Amino acid sequence: MVLEDNEDDALLAEIEALIRRHGADALAEEFLRYE
Repeated sequence: MVLEDNEDDALLAEIEALIRRHGADALAEEFLRYE
């Protein structure tokens, strides 16, 4: 998967929001979903 230049900022913001919501120690595997 290749991200466009404008997509990487949105992805990082979403990841940071998930970390704030669920804590830095939450396992990513609990939130991964394949679509």
